[in-house]
Amino acid sequence: MRFLAPRKAYTRLEVTAERTAKLVVVSSSPASSILTRVGREVLGQLGLRQKARSRLWIDDRRWWLIVVEFQPSSWSQGSYLNVSGMWLWKRSDHYHYDTPDTRLHEHVEYHDHAQFEPAARQLAELAAARIEELREQFPSLEAVAEQLLPMSLSRGVWHEYHAGVAAGLTGGVSRARTCFEVIEASAQPDNPDWHRNLCRLAGELRDRCSDGVAFRGWASGVVAESRRLLGLDALPTPAFG
Repeated sequence: MRFLAPRKAYTRLEVTAERTAKLVVVSSSPASSILTRVGREVLGQLGLRQKARSRLWIDDRRWWLIVVEFQPSSWSQGSYLNVSGMWLWKRSDHYHYDTPDTRLHEHVEYHDHAQFEPAARQLAELAAARIEELREQFPSLEAVAEQLLPMSLSRGVWHEYHAGVAAGLTGGVSRARTCFEVIEASAQPDNPDWHRNLCRLAGELRDRCSDGVAFRGWASGVVAESRRLLGLDALPTPAFG
């Protein structure tokens, strides 16, 4: 993904109802300048990198990301705070939120520098604490598979997909097939294109997951493609080699 931002502007991540996001260019503001400086001081120490000149910060975990967004308001200067994990085995050219409880703080309005700087630092420190929690929650692929399966049953077809892929990558062939079959069973004539495409993919993965080497090769390829589309550095070795 390329980011084209004019001078004295930053890009904003807009979250849609489908928990996806797009980057748009908006005017610069004193609030953004403070958030950038505080983000470098707090999030930079944890190894996160700011995406272009946006309010988006990325913790790169090879096959998944932790996404931190100081989300602007359309109505006033200031910031919300969103933090989420993002699984890169879903081919995507945009950022999406894949773990629950994404919104950590409602909008903090900017009034002046003296008022907003400590508030911005508090948001950054709250984000840092959540980053550490997610790192501890998902230290390995096995931990991801173990935790995604229970939540998949009540959180929709994309969560079934993520749980199925994680199960397939860790040798849980029966669990993976079950997840992919649930997705296939959700097919309806009036499904949108993305849902029909997902159902077709689920059918392919149901048949493929019994071959561990082929499944890991497929998943590594998707991770590599997602990283390319998002403008992330290429991995020196396959994600699931």
